[in-house]
Amino acid sequence: MNIGYATAIFMDIENPQFSIEDKAIAIDVVLNMETHNGITKASLLKVCKWLFDQHFEIKKRGNDDE
Repeated sequence: MNIGYATAIFMDIENPQFSIEDKAIAIDVVLNMETHNGITKASLLKVCKWLFDQHFEIKKRGNDDE
């Protein structure tokens, strides 16, 4: 997968058009790029949330820490 296509998938990580495998490969390609100047903070956070949601289910409780 080339960097351009990987970046496009990365920037649109929630798009169901892309398979889980393609998303994983795209994330790996982007993580291994020399620089990340074209990747926005919002995109990085969206990918982090997507990855987190793939592995964990946390019940939201508001502001309670108990």
